[in-house]
Amino acid sequence: VLVAFDLPDGRRARSFYDPQAALQGEWRQLDLQMTGSPNPPVPRPGALAAACAFAMAVGARFEQVRVDLLHAPDEALYLTELTLCDMDARVRFAPAAFDATLGADWDVSAWYP
Repeated sequence: VLVAFDLPDGRRARSFYDPQAALQGEWRQLDLQMTGSPNPPVPRPGALAAACAFAMAVGARFEQVRVDLLHAPDEALYLTELTLCDMDARVRFAPAAFDATLGADWDVSAWYP
């Protein structure tokens, strides 16, 4: 689970949370950072279970997709974007080993026969 938001100084923060824990209602931050983006802790969203269920239902038809949702002040969820290749697949993570973890289940063999 990625929570992205703007900091008061104008930088974009991206905080990562364990998706399996989120499905169980837990809010466990991962020690993971996109290069150049701070990873501050954020409060658990009130609509976490609904957001996870919706994102999984929307993403089920794709090999890989980022499902962007807006969590409005009235607790409503809005689908804002589907992204098939986040940042042109050029983003770097710390720790670097996460790149391999992220791509381990992504089967692209059909794309390159």
